Parts: sequence; structure tokens; C-alpha cells
Amino acid sequence: MISDIANIELEKHFVSTSSSAVDEIISPLKVYGISHLSLSILRDHDKKGGTIEFLSSDPRMLQPYIDNKVYKEFLGAGCQNYIDCAVLSKTVEETSPLLAQLATIQGESYKFGNGIDVIQTFEDRCEVYYFASDIDRHHMQEFYLNNIDFLRQFIFLFREKAKVLFNKSREYRLYCSGGGDDTMLTSDYWQSRTNKANIADLYNLTKKERECAGCIKFGYGAKEIAVMMNISKKTVEKHVAQIKRKMHCKTIYELLLRLQ
Repeated sequence: MISDIANIELEKHFVSTSSSAVDEIISPLKVYGISHLSLSILRDHDKKGGTIEFLSSDPRMLQPYIDNKVYKEFLGAGCQNYIDCAVLSKTVEETSPLLAQLATIQGESYKFGNGIDVIQTFEDRCEVYYFASDIDRHHMQEFYLNNIDFLRQFIFLFREKAKVLFNKSREYRLYCSGGGDDTMLTSDYWQSRTNKANIADLYNLTKKERECAGCIKFGYGAKEIAVMMNISKKTVEKHVAQIKRKMHCKTIYELLLRLQ
């Protein structure tokens, strides 16, 4: 059954009734400091709109998301234009300008941040996984950066353990009219967020160092960057060392924050 997102009764919707099951599945992550997971599955998108399926360990975030029509930011581009990537954010509102509407929920401060969006694309859909931790756990970005493969493996396990939830969420998918920013989640959008010319020029980064910095910001490790850039892991490590030196960063965490 497809419902219009504008008419949703959130407390009665499947995303709310399934939240405890999602929270139980992600419980092994809590030992690492990850306390929240929200999943948006985008299908059949074009300029007119499309459908969204939600799963979340804390569905409260969806009310302002719906009330302020934040979902329109995710509409407009077909799934074939999305790219697989990971994007870090220190706070929820940094994910995108419109998500600043999620900073407060029912008068309470949003309790988690320091998150990462892991985006995975398929022929018929785009899945956006948002992992987050307590807002005071500032070290989490370094954890994400060093454990992207771990998160992707968890996503694979999550799909297996949550098969029933996935099927049900599709039954209760929501139709959203279009009219949003058609660059959201597309290659051009993320490219613009990654390769900041002013940063590269300010620190005199070479072309290869710019490419490497872009991959670092997306959350890729040295092995993955080596494959993408068709160079050795040792060369990647040399580029990273040079970037850190030029940008006056002692650790990869400092570099990551400087690249935001």
C-alpha cells in the first residue's frame, strides 16, 4: 500500500512500530559508540516525485523531516545518477542545509550527531544509511574513517537480519511529490562538496593530492584510494603525509575536520 507522505500518521506508521526491532539489530554497534541508524530507500524517482521507505531506531526524527518537507531535497534525480559513497558530518544539520530542521525534536535537543551517511546504489533503488553516535563523542569521525569496510559489512548483515522489516517497509512506502533539488545525492553534488577549489589552492595541493583528499573526505581508506586512483597503497600514504603536512594536521582526524 502506497500512502502520500503528507497524510502519514507517524505514530501508527510501520517506521514507528518497527523501531525497537531496528534498535535491537544495531545493538552490537553500541559497544563502538554507534547508537542510531536510520535508513531511507529511494525508488522510482523523477522530476515529479517518487517513493521513500523508512527504517529507523529513533523515528522521532521523521516528524520534522515530514513537516518541513525535507524529503524534497532527496527527490529529482533518478537512481542511476546516485553514486556509492560515504559522507561524514559532525552534527545532524551538517548533512545538508534542510536537515537543520532536524536539530530539535518536540522542543528537545537532538541527542545524536557525529554521523556518517553510507550511500549504496542499485538498479532499482538507492539506500542511504545514516549511522550516528552521542553528540559528545567527537572521536567517532576518526572511527568511521578507519572502519568504512566494517560499516559496509554491517549493512550487508543488517539486510540479512532485517529482511522481514525491508519487505514490510516497502509495503508501507510513502509517495512524495517532486520539486526538490535535483542535485541531491548525485555525483555532481558530492563532487562539489569534496573538491573545494579554495581549500586546494589555499594549501597548494597537487592534482593527485586533491584527488586523494576528496577520497579521504568520502571516508575511503588507503587500500580503496589506491584502487580508485590506480596507484600503490604506499604512494597513497605519501600523498596523505604531504596533505597533512601542507594543511598543518598531525592526525587523520584533524585532516578530516579541515576538509569539511
